[in-house]
Amino acid sequence: MKTLVYIIFLSVTSMSALNLPKEESLLITSPVMKSVFIPGLGELSIGAKNQAKFFGSVEIALWLTIMQSAMSRERHQSN
Repeated sequence: MKTLVYIIFLSVTSMSALNLPKEESLLITSPVMKSVFIPGLGELSIGAKNQAKFFGSVEIALWLTIMQSAMSRERHQSN
């Protein structure tokens, strides 16, 4: 979890370190920041609906796998 927070922090600081004009800065950071918090939302905001569906589906599948794995581990430990 600490690694994820560190990666997000580095991503945000590196994007803000780019000295781009205001228009270009908004164009780059807005979809990126949306995708950081909700995978696929950045793609959806730029009109790539198929990619947004793909990223969102993959993210949901990964979270469901993690939850199932944790529940399975708890069941094995309780037995």
